[in-house]
This record gives sequence, C-alpha cells and structure tokens, in this order.
Amino acid sequence: MIARTRLTLCFGALVTLALGVTPARAAGAPAYTPVNVGPKDGGEPSSLATNDGSLYVSYPGGRGMPTYRSTDNGATWTGTTIPDPSSGDDCLASDGAGGLYLCNLAGSADAAPLQADVWKSTDKGKTWTLATGTADSAPSAGSKSNAGASSNPFGVDRQWVDAWVPPGKSGTDNAEVILNYHDFYGPSQIWVNLSTDGGKSFGAPIDVLANPANNTTARQNALAAQAYSACSTVPTAVDIVKTGQYAGRIWVSWIAGDAATSLATGCNVTQLATFHSLWTAYSDDNGATWTPELAFDGGAGHDASTPFAAFTLDNQGNPYYAFAMNIGSEYDMWLVWSNDGGTTWAGQGDLGAITSAGKPIKVSGDNGTHIYPAIAAGDPGHVDVAYLATPTVVPTLPYGKFQPGGGAGAKWYLWVAQGDLNTPAPTWTRTQVNSTADPMHVGDICNLGIFCIDDTTGQHVLGTNRDLLDFISIDLDQQGLAHVAYTDDNPDDKANGLYGIDVANQTSGPSLFAAPAPSVPEAPLPLLLLPTGAAAAALLEWRRRGRREAALAALP
Repeated sequence: MIARTRLTLCFGALVTLALGVTPARAAGAPAYTPVNVGPKDGGEPSSLATNDGSLYVSYPGGRGMPTYRSTDNGATWTGTTIPDPSSGDDCLASDGAGGLYLCNLAGSADAAPLQADVWKSTDKGKTWTLATGTADSAPSAGSKSNAGASSNPFGVDRQWVDAWVPPGKSGTDNAEVILNYHDFYGPSQIWVNLSTDGGKSFGAPIDVLANPANNTTARQNALAAQAYSACSTVPTAVDIVKTGQYAGRIWVSWIAGDAATSLATGCNVTQLATFHSLWTAYSDDNGATWTPELAFDGGAGHDASTPFAAFTLDNQGNPYYAFAMNIGSEYDMWLVWSNDGGTTWAGQGDLGAITSAGKPIKVSGDNGTHIYPAIAAGDPGHVDVAYLATPTVVPTLPYGKFQPGGGAGAKWYLWVAQGDLNTPAPTWTRTQVNSTADPMHVGDICNLGIFCIDDTTGQHVLGTNRDLLDFISIDLDQQGLAHVAYTDDNPDDKANGLYGIDVANQTSGPSLFAAPAPSVPEAPLPLLLLPTGAAAAALLEWRRRGRREAALAALP
C-alpha cells in the first residue's frame, strides 16, 4: 500500500512548499509506454512502488536476483546492489518507513535446500542485511546460515513478503514483516513466519489451516480448504492492510485443486492438476489464528493455474482476485472481489451457475487466450488488470490444462484492462500495450511450472516453453497510475531496445485514485525550516486535507 499524494519540498533562496496535484481520474483511455529495465537473463519480474516516489523491479536470473530502481516514474532504471548471487523465486515489499525487503528462494546463504531468505535494505538497495529464522544461526562473513527466514522442515516454495509499521510504533526497526509460502516436500500447507523487529529475525513457521479462528465458520472453512489443498497449492500473495477499518489484517491467498484430480495427475511438482478453487485466509491477531474463505470455485476441469492467480487489496483493505480460467475452449480473464473486507465475495459460486447473479466478472474480451493475470486496486472498486493475450486459442487437455506445446506459433501481447466495479454491469477499457507488429513473445507458454523442463536434460518437454517463467506484475505509483513489469523474449524486439525485462508505464488516462493525499517525507522537515507566508497557508491546507482523508478512511 502506498501513500495517495505527494508532498514536494523545494528549497531555494527561501524555503517554499509546493503541493503536487494529480488530476482526479482524467478523461480518456489509458496510454502506456514500454521501456526496458534489464537484459533477458531471467523472468517473472516483481514490481513495487514506494512512498518516496521510487519504483523497483526484481527478478530471478543468471546474476542472482537483479534489482532495479527508477526515480522518474519508470522512464529510466538503475541497478542496485545484488545481495545474493544465487536466486530462485523472489519478491519485493516495503514498510513505508524506509525499509525495502527482497525475498529469495534457495539462495547461496542457505545450507538447507529450498528455504526462503529475506534481505533488507534501508538505503534503497545500496547495502543489504540477511534475516535469520528459528532454525538459523546468525550468519557471519563467509559462512552459511541453516534454514533462512522460513526455517521450515518441509522445504518451501513460491514465497511472498509484506511489511508495515503498526500504530504506536515508529521507524523501520519496529516494522512487522510477514513471509508466506507453501511447503514443497510435505503436505502442501500454507505457512507464514512473522518478524516484529523490522525483518532482523523471523519466528517459527505457522500453519494457516491448522490454526483457525475460534468460531464455527472459521473451523468449517479450514476443513474444507484442507480437503482441497492437501495435495497441491500455489500461493499467490501475502498482504497487510495498511489503512482503514481493517488496518493490521493479514491476508494470504492461494489456489488449489482437489484430492481426486490432484492425485490422478501428481501432487506439487508436476502442476498437472487443475487448480479450480481460489482461497484466502485472514488474521486479525498477527498470524496466531486465521479465517479461511473460498473466494471462487470453478469446478473440476476448470483451471486457474497459468500458473498463478493474482491477489491484491485496495486502499481500504478490500480484497480482489484476478484469474485466468478456461470456459469452453479458451482461457479468459476473470475477477472476483469483496467490498466489505472479505465477508462476502462478488462472484462466489461455480461456473455451472455462470448466468446467476453470483457469476465472476469477465475482464478480457473473447476470441483468443488470456493468461498471466496481475491486478492493482486503488479506491474501492477501481482496478487495473494486466494480462498476456493471443488471438490463438491454445488447446486444452481433457481435464482442463493447457496442451503442452499447443501454443506453437502464437503471438502474445501485453494488455491492461481498467474498470470500475461499483457499477451493476462493469465495463472495461482494454489497451494493447505492444504493437501488433511486435509481440512480446512468440510460441508456446507452458503453465506446468518446473515440470515444463526435463530435469535430466534441462530441455523443454514436448515443445513447451517456460522462458517467461510464471507471472507478470503490476503496481500503482503515488498518482494512481499503473506500471506493469513483464518479460519480452521476442528477439525481433532487440532492434527497438525492448528485449529483456520491461515495464509498461501508464503515461496518461484515468488514475485509480479519486484525489491525491499528502505523503510523508522520508526525513521529517526540521521545525526551524518550516515555511512562512503563503507557503505556511499551503501547509495548513495540506494538514486539513490530511485530516479529512483520515476521517474518510475510517468510515466503514
């Protein structure tokens, strides 16, 4: 979650105060400009916008986990220090108080296989420190830690991280940091580890489904979720609500199949199961107990694993799920959300009731294949959904998965759809970012995870292609404009400089925020330097505006 306005401090002969103002949902269709961030030495980039106006992109690659920073709204990018020369899955988060967090799977710091590390920087990526876990000895120069921040005996996979500084505490050293993942060698449970010292050390693993809240609904939902999740899961996010009446609530989300279909195709590693149910769980007591919820179930034969769904929160803590699912002969983009903090979900139900009032909301158009969802939300109901699409209908197997190698020759493009869900029949403004002459990928896209690669030869299986890895990502800057990180592996784009890790920056069109609100400078302005005269009057108006925003944020 990022601040919704910018406070710009300008120093000259006199100290003055200038308020940066963003037009409220400007008219016209959004426009996007793709720029290159880094070379084609990895994929599945994670993106992050921080409240000092910075944008970050990180991805697992041949150089470890390269991380880039932009200070000009994504127009140019500069590499930060790489904390670990070895990387698997990675992710980004910030605590709003100057702490930047980078998670890493199976890095060189761990002696134990498949553990998750959390690195922290307080100087925008110049230097990094490594967190410890309960099974971890404090790492020293040249030594390896035992089991990283996760310290999970079952090994871990696809981790996510989020952070904030709770009310009553101050500074990044007091941030609460949440690490989320599923286990890889064990029962495929959803886990979290909690840090309360700004990411220096993490507590023991907490099994989300084994710790339901003390009420009938939570216990029943935990049993139902366990039945679906016992064989195969894919974690999709961890998020902490930063503002509004749900502030402090921790959300985790994951997709799952069911035992019957999963056991028939293989648990965990193969990704051959159809992941047709979308789950969430939230905790209001710092991860001690959880309330699981089924957000949507497409039913057997329908698959939401391409191979990830996308989960996010708006600026009042309401949850959203975007997902690709095969209805009939093609994969389209869908969405469900809650406007009451997760109590009820618009779109809850199954595809058998697609004509009912509870149907999911369709995001993409028809006639083609739409996969790799990424979602960002601003004010309640205002969302951007990014995805990859091709006019080709990629064939599916009888039980609902992509046919391996079935996308040969398909031309793929990045799309962004912007919609307002507060209307009875939401409409979407859809924008194709890449020109038709320059697709960002040509050929098959495999959604079978690591099963796309033969582990004995290192080659793609049955003509499959996993060069893009598993997802794209999207984030909003302080003005409520979108920045979409994705991988372009089309060699023809070398000529225009877009071959590699790219970001599509929204340069015009509606914001997802109705109005700006002041952000907090990283370093407080000394009282002796406060402006006078007209600037002081502007400061008073900023304070009044801030109080109004805080009052509105507290409304249910």
